[in-house]
Amino acid sequence: MDFTATSLYEALAARGVSVARATETIRPGVLDAALATHLDAAPGAAVLISDRTTYTLDGTAIVVDRATILGNMMQINTDRAVRGLSLHWGASRDLP
Repeated sequence: MDFTATSLYEALAARGVSVARATETIRPGVLDAALATHLDAAPGAAVLISDRTTYTLDGTAIVVDRATILGNMMQINTDRAVRGLSLHWGASRDLP
């Protein structure tokens, strides 16, 4: 599956897997030497580390993943209300 053209959730749905929700923690970190080579960035650069678990409708965990995102490549937007929170994140060049 080419994940540059298809999202993980779209790929799962195409195979009959219904995603109900995901939990995610995003925390700051610094880029280690091993990942710096893969990301073509300097070791010690600021990064955001995302740990996410995705669940099916019956609560079964189906995907557990960690993403390391260069700090200058991500933007997080929130819309907060008394009874809810809308959170959107993506590449900083794609967001207003």
